[in-house]
Amino acid sequence: MQSVHRTARGVAVVTAAVVGGGLLGVSPALAAPVDAPAVTGSQAAGAAAPAEVGNPTGTANGNSWLHPQDQVAYIAGHFVNTDSVPVDVRLLTPHGQSEAQRVAPGAAAYLTVNTGLAELPAGEAELRVYKNVAGKGYQSLLPISYPAQSAGDGGGDDDGVTELQLLGINDFHGRLDDAVALAGTVEEQRAAEGVDATLLLSAGDNIGASPFVSSVQQDVPTIEVLNEMGLQASAVGNHEFDRGFDDLVGRVGVDGESGLAAFDYLGANVYRDGTTPALPEYALLDAAGVSVGVIGVVTEETSSLVSPAGIEGITFGDPVAATNRVVGELTDGVGDEADVIVLLAHEGAPGSDSVEEALAEDTAFAAIVNGVDAQVDAIFTGHTHRSYAWEAPVPGGDDTRPVIQTGSYADALGRIGLTYEAATDDVTAFTVENLPLTATPADELTATYSTVAEVAATVAAAQAYAEEVGSEVVGSVTADITRAFTEAGAEDRGSYSGLGGLVADTYVYGSELSAIEPADLGLVNPGGLRADLLYGENGEITLAEANEVTPFANDLVIVSLTGAQLVQVLEQQWQPEGSSRPFLALGTSEELTWSYDPAAPAGERIHSVRISDEPIDLGATYRVATNSFLASGGDNFTTFAEGTTELTGLIDFDSFQAYLEDNSPLSPEDYTGRVTVGEAEEPAPAAGVTVSSTTVAVRERVTVSVTGFGPAERVTVTLGGDRLGRIRTDADGAGSATVRIPRGAGTGPAEIVATGADTERVATVPVEITGPQQPGNGNGNGNGNGNGGTVGSPAPGQFLTTLQELLRTLLRGWFAG
Repeated sequence: MQSVHRTARGVAVVTAAVVGGGLLGVSPALAAPVDAPAVTGSQAAGAAAPAEVGNPTGTANGNSWLHPQDQVAYIAGHFVNTDSVPVDVRLLTPHGQSEAQRVAPGAAAYLTVNTGLAELPAGEAELRVYKNVAGKGYQSLLPISYPAQSAGDGGGDDDGVTELQLLGINDFHGRLDDAVALAGTVEEQRAAEGVDATLLLSAGDNIGASPFVSSVQQDVPTIEVLNEMGLQASAVGNHEFDRGFDDLVGRVGVDGESGLAAFDYLGANVYRDGTTPALPEYALLDAAGVSVGVIGVVTEETSSLVSPAGIEGITFGDPVAATNRVVGELTDGVGDEADVIVLLAHEGAPGSDSVEEALAEDTAFAAIVNGVDAQVDAIFTGHTHRSYAWEAPVPGGDDTRPVIQTGSYADALGRIGLTYEAATDDVTAFTVENLPLTATPADELTATYSTVAEVAATVAAAQAYAEEVGSEVVGSVTADITRAFTEAGAEDRGSYSGLGGLVADTYVYGSELSAIEPADLGLVNPGGLRADLLYGENGEITLAEANEVTPFANDLVIVSLTGAQLVQVLEQQWQPEGSSRPFLALGTSEELTWSYDPAAPAGERIHSVRISDEPIDLGATYRVATNSFLASGGDNFTTFAEGTTELTGLIDFDSFQAYLEDNSPLSPEDYTGRVTVGEAEEPAPAAGVTVSSTTVAVRERVTVSVTGFGPAERVTVTLGGDRLGRIRTDADGAGSATVRIPRGAGTGPAEIVATGADTERVATVPVEITGPQQPGNGNGNGNGNGNGGTVGSPAPGQFLTTLQELLRTLLRGWFAG
């Protein structure tokens, strides 16, 4: 079992620098002590403009905090290097000084001094900053202040009853625009209920699928902001794996110490080689003297939601089984023990209006709420971007427990209040609600709370960098081109959208720019569309706005599929039973149209598929442009993985940007109407042709009959390319005619072919052509040359036929002359 112990909110400010013309380089995290809470009060010091020669420049703020176990006060200083060269910085306080730290240009450092005091009066300190340029030293002293600290009793009452406050977010996805308000809401709640009694948690997807302001720096600003807010533990979400497992455990970090994240990333149902835990499974956090065990799990569908290449050897198991296993270990009286247990589950209700409705459905969410151990006191959920705060029944009894999801993108702050009684070692009451973000002005928040000031500074720096590299105009629109939305305004991945059609078109366009054979059509998954193209003031679309639509940087690939496989891909829009989203509407390029009948049985819903206005050939091979996520079978479109995949050498955003640049202005009406709903039409009857005899001699007549053609259609009958005649069909598409095998027809196997002039339907029938008929041995009665008999007179019918042939010969000769 893997676990992490924390006794208070710990924060580490990472160092990050812009290098190499816009690529972000990240140095190892400069972490506060493992058990250090985040700083809680600051004073910013201004700085001059960056200059290589002259005193070093930077910004600084200070704070203090009390170690919750040792009850010892620490003084903290936070420094950001705004100079153009590396500097060395040291924190100088009346109670000692820190070690010096080297800070790269644009990077940050977090320095602390252990005062050894349980009672710390407010005071002043300095950050001494030194640099060396061409052998000459320069120094600056940046003043900071810090508040008083005093050992307290925490949130516990004399009667052994403790009020705990659990604050939660989910699916933040790097939405830094609301980070200051979110941080302010957190701080106001901490101030109201007590810092020691408050935990800040996340149900995952903190990073990945992020706006340009965060994604352009690989989500480093988002991780810094969460560190500064004092996030203590988070479940991993599926998007934490967007850059692969190695990036998560390495660069991002999962233990709160070794990577960028100063909080714990938990995944109890994530395994290596099937059974070995691959991530920390739980964290033990101290809240006002109460031991809170926090367990994290992620949706079992994760393997189908991220690129398989990035999670090779990693599996995602049953979240219920994993949770209950860890609950048992936290309550067995051996080793780590928890007074209160909280589950962070990156899985959520698919869109139900009530808890009763949600739990009656056969979904992963219902399985979690109905199945996790009754000793789990509260459940934070995510993944489906829904908002709810429910009292859910506890299995095996009449009690209820709180289950919450905040929507997404910092729409709200989830709050669960728990009343814990030490005498009974039990949670005896709870409250659950989604809090709107604070309306307190940002300048007031930053002046009141140092953590909010730090968040604001990080966001401002990220926005400035993103604006610098992302302000280029790359296209324009005549009106908004958007994803699909429900009537309530929530994103609807189960409906087709103009934006999906546009992005699918850009995939085909990108394939035409590559060095390989272009695609016949394009498809995009709805989850690959993360923002809309909005008209705004003038219709212009910037690089940053375009990047937010497709932020994943997936490879643009071409997958070769048969027509039958392509139809199966379309059928897989109906997701497996129990999926969080029962239907995922694929975005379709203009080359591909189809209809579907949602009431038809599974596997029979798709019909009338046409490619470039031609009916699909189930046996033919088609080249499908898509992203590498979908090509590998992501989102349960497993048939894609059966095809042959070729790299174009481009990422999906390359094609999107090129299309915008070359085809703007774009209009929304050009990207809709590619999918229709309705019952399948009765299939047209197959065309057929028969003959009165399949063995026929040269110059012999044969009757040809056709069926399955259009009404009153002209059907041409040919043999070896020579026309034998024409049939005019009746109202049922049938007809017949008698034709003669021409004199020049060869002998042996052949085919008589019937071709419709209007429907272009073709039917064939095999025949055997023999030599011309020879005269028989007559018997002297006029029917031939009899052996030893006299030549008889021709029969009347034979005479008439001979006369007709003679007349034809004479007429042909006359016209030829």
